[in-house]
Amino acid sequence: MSSANHRWTFFTNHSHVLFYINFHPELPMRDIAGKVGITERAVHTIIKDLEEVGVITVTKIGRNNSYEVNRDIPLRHQIESHRTIADLLEIIGAPDDEVITGEQETED
Repeated sequence: MSSANHRWTFFTNHSHVLFYINFHPELPMRDIAGKVGITERAVHTIIKDLEEVGVITVTKIGRNNSYEVNRDIPLRHQIESHRTIADLLEIIGAPDDEVITGEQETED
């Protein structure tokens, strides 16, 4: 079975954006888009969705945004609604620095 034929993941783009916002609250939308592999427009739409339901709070700082994750919000689907955003973020943990920065460590 080829992995190229199975490109789905267990988490949605909404959760991927949330993961980056949680660990890098001042990361620009352009950078989030690059890390998640979606357009900047899609990130904008997802951020609006997350803000509308109270999962994140957006604060304008000059020309940039800063995001705060409201960790006590329950997950939305009835199957997981007994868990919170904090539970989800705890399971995933911080992404590897290489993934976040796009930089690879070099060996001396």
